[in-house]
Amino acid sequence: MAGRTITQTSTRAGTAAPPGSRGGLVPRERLVRALREATARVLLVDAPVGYGKSILISQWRAAETGRLRFAWVSLEPADSDPTRLLDRLVGSLRQAIPGFGTSVRPTPNLTGPGAADGAVPRLLEELAALQDRLVIVLDDYHFLRGRSVHDVMERVVDRLPPTTQVALATRSDPPLPLGRLRAAGALFELRAADLRFDEREAAELVASSGIDLGPVDLARLVERTEGWPAGIYLATLSLRTEPDPSGFVSRFAGTHRHVADYLSEQVLRREPRATLAFLRRTSILNRMSGPLCDAVLRAEGSRAMLEKLERSNQFVVALDDERVWYRYHHLFGQMLRAELARTEPELAPELHRRASEWYAAHGRHEEAVDHALAAGDDPRSADLIARHWLDLLNAGRVGTVHRWLDLLGDDAVTAHPVLALTGAWIAGLTGHPDELERLLAAAETSPDEGALPDGTSSIASGVALVRGLLGHVGLEARRAALARALEMEPAGSGWRPFALWGLGHVALLSGDPATARRLLREALDHDTVRGEEPRQPVLAMITLAVLSCAETALGHLDEAAALARRAAAIASERGLTSDPRSSSVPLASGAVRVARGELTEGRASMERALELRRSPGRLSPWPTLEVLVALAPVRFVLGDVAGARDLLEEARSLLAGLEDDAGAIPRRVEEAERLLHRSDRRAGFGQTLTDRETAILRLMSTPLSLREIGGELYLSVNTVKTHSQAIYRKLGVSSRRHAVDRARELGLI
Repeated sequence: MAGRTITQTSTRAGTAAPPGSRGGLVPRERLVRALREATARVLLVDAPVGYGKSILISQWRAAETGRLRFAWVSLEPADSDPTRLLDRLVGSLRQAIPGFGTSVRPTPNLTGPGAADGAVPRLLEELAALQDRLVIVLDDYHFLRGRSVHDVMERVVDRLPPTTQVALATRSDPPLPLGRLRAAGALFELRAADLRFDEREAAELVASSGIDLGPVDLARLVERTEGWPAGIYLATLSLRTEPDPSGFVSRFAGTHRHVADYLSEQVLRREPRATLAFLRRTSILNRMSGPLCDAVLRAEGSRAMLEKLERSNQFVVALDDERVWYRYHHLFGQMLRAELARTEPELAPELHRRASEWYAAHGRHEEAVDHALAAGDDPRSADLIARHWLDLLNAGRVGTVHRWLDLLGDDAVTAHPVLALTGAWIAGLTGHPDELERLLAAAETSPDEGALPDGTSSIASGVALVRGLLGHVGLEARRAALARALEMEPAGSGWRPFALWGLGHVALLSGDPATARRLLREALDHDTVRGEEPRQPVLAMITLAVLSCAETALGHLDEAAALARRAAAIASERGLTSDPRSSSVPLASGAVRVARGELTEGRASMERALELRRSPGRLSPWPTLEVLVALAPVRFVLGDVAGARDLLEEARSLLAGLEDDAGAIPRRVEEAERLLHRSDRRAGFGQTLTDRETAILRLMSTPLSLREIGGELYLSVNTVKTHSQAIYRKLGVSSRRHAVDRARELGLI
């Protein structure tokens, strides 16, 4: 019997053979390999329409020529009769194995499970007598309805002989004991996630249609279709004649006529009216749960409906293992929203309002705002944003708040004092100082004082705070604004630590690290900032980083390093490492390393800080100036004189735009410029000090003993003595005092 092929004829109206092959099919080699290696009794290929289930099994069959026999039944609804199903199954087996099934006859004139009482055992006996391995393919298994036919199939799969496997291709989970089969190792599963096209397979399909699509557009097409093979194929139908393939891919959506027609014909027209209404009306949700859908639909039973839709593979994707949250396949969701707009256009705003109310009641404020905006409910949107924008800002979500304000529009923002203040804060963080001042003026002139997000602060204190933290003003103006804000903020205000941080930063820039340390420690004591999980992570991060810089300036390097590590941990855990506000974190780390003589590593950290300050727009100049004056001397000492000069010229340019006191910054710029002026003399210094020697030389200028210097740098006293002798030799001196004098003359310290 081995090696015989299946004839492609049918014993009934429905075919008993696999679908014929056609050109342009993509080989599913990885999936065919998985099927060939599967040893389970039941092979379940379960995915929505258009995932190539039948084609995959056909490719597997072709790959097994001469090794396996295949009996194929393409099912139809009429096969839900157990008698008919067994008759068709035996007919298919007889095509694959001539002479098979002579003893298998369903009981005449019976329907339901009774018809199979005698036939099923005889079928299993004949299968057990076969010597060759056999695969029975039941394609379109989802057409079978009724408990009786599934009872028959359960009896078959439970008693299959070791040489026989059953492959089920279906759009929905069959009502068979899948859990029991899975636990027994008797079930092998391929689902939609497995059948999605990867970029290589998509490239083959696109190329087979004669379309030249670049890798970026190809990746975008796979992303937009979520790898749905039919979706990619439908896109190629238009790409064949599309003059702008890249533009087409960027616009391709579930509303495209090919996709919409396909999904309407293959999915929607098969569903009852109640299911169609559920699909359309819940399509406004990016994520769905039973309670949320009940609230949106003003109905009950949504959880059961979602479970049913997932089981039936109606392009519903479970988002967690507990089957609480779901979403629609993107193209399917887009098509459903278009259907909602076509059939019930007046309903969508009300559905969004209900979703907003549910999310707000469950503390999901971001989703509540998004749905309020989608509903066009500006008053509700404004109220929600005013109450919750600070939480998102403190989590680094500047872009989200910015998008909300853009959607509301400038008139709505400027008419609402809290939103005007919010907009000013966003303008400052994104580098638009003129916009910042315009919106602060709108907030100040509003007759409605409003309440800030913490419920205790006033618009006046908020305006002073934003101007002091983000305005393009001198240090004295910053200090005055922040002191005014601090005076107006009550003890428990969530805005108070912002003012304390700002005043601490001003003190550090003014050359007073001791005062900075005191103010920053006070800010860290606030209950929204302290702890392992601060409620204001951005503020905690920048406070720790600036405090680290203050401790470095005071010579407390171990404490400074610990603070810098804590700041870096928050930045990493909260996804803030690319936020311009995190520039103080690599600056703090770099300052500690430079102070310890690790100049190359310190420079790398400071260069990262400078990169973060290079964001588009005109950010507040003070953190940028802080990086410039710290990095310039390091570049110089490491031999990058031109790079140091560029930084100092930039610092001078920023200082020129400030109207009043700039604290210690001008003095530090002048000191660095004196180093540049002496660079020619240093060029004659023929022997370069190592990073370690430079660190020891810097500490020699302090009252520390050699043993204490070793303690600061984690070196033994003998190692410090060895480095000291090398320093004396390179500088041409014979004492510590002369070494320090010579180093200062050369601009080394």
